[in-house]
Amino acid sequence: MKLAPLVKPLSNWIQVNSVTSPIGKLYTNHLTRQITKRPLPKHVAMILDGNRRFALSQNYENVTEGHKKGVSKVEELVEWANELEIHTITLWALSTDNLKRPNSELEKLLTIVESNIASWLNESKLPLLQRKVKVVGRTDHLSASFLNKLSQIESLTESAGPWQLNVAIEYGGRDELLDAFIAILLDGNQQNLSLPQLADNLSVDDIQKHLYAPNDPEPDLIIRTGGDIRLSGFLLWQSVYSELYFCNVFWPALQKKDFLKAIKSYQDRARRYGI
Repeated sequence: MKLAPLVKPLSNWIQVNSVTSPIGKLYTNHLTRQITKRPLPKHVAMILDGNRRFALSQNYENVTEGHKKGVSKVEELVEWANELEIHTITLWALSTDNLKRPNSELEKLLTIVESNIASWLNESKLPLLQRKVKVVGRTDHLSASFLNKLSQIESLTESAGPWQLNVAIEYGGRDELLDAFIAILLDGNQQNLSLPQLADNLSVDDIQKHLYAPNDPEPDLIIRTGGDIRLSGFLLWQSVYSELYFCNVFWPALQKKDFLKAIKSYQDRARRYGI
């Protein structure tokens, strides 16, 4: 008869459901020590999924409460990334598909995100202001006041550093590629190039430089919360060699240990880039 091993992983022996509990803190610190001894990803991108399901799981009267919790979680995530000195973070806050939701929910969601962005303009938000903030996406459906706040936060953090925070709002991977190809065609037209000439000279670099954030490194790690195992079009061009990590925890409930476990999973993999 085969016996179960006596030695189990630390996380199997201890309760780590609460990061604020003494044992939860011990486990989180243990993970941090392990991770910081090994190479870290330079760019982590995240699909922030599960706000509505979190609200339902908590028996909230309105799913808007889940969105509020999710938006407030962003600042915690930025602090965790700052502690690890991860250079670039890209957070998918609002997809183009999200715009298909009922107007009553969408309007509340946009109001919550706009209010949180407005709070970033307060210079006491030091963790965020250590990062240059860049908005990626179409932003066609955002109000003038929302766009103004986004412009202000980008200007305020223009000289911030040494790290970057990309906020993907009204973003879709197909839309990004479509916009890139449209820009390439328009550039070719301005240069009086025929379509055959444009096709003959088109390169991967031409497409890259027309993406929303053309100078950013490709994401080393993409994390999706909420339990779904798909990218849903997130960073279609950039994710060719990204390592993927799917977390069952809803985004508003994500704890530091969950983020660290994703980083550790990345470090445990051998990246071969197709070779």
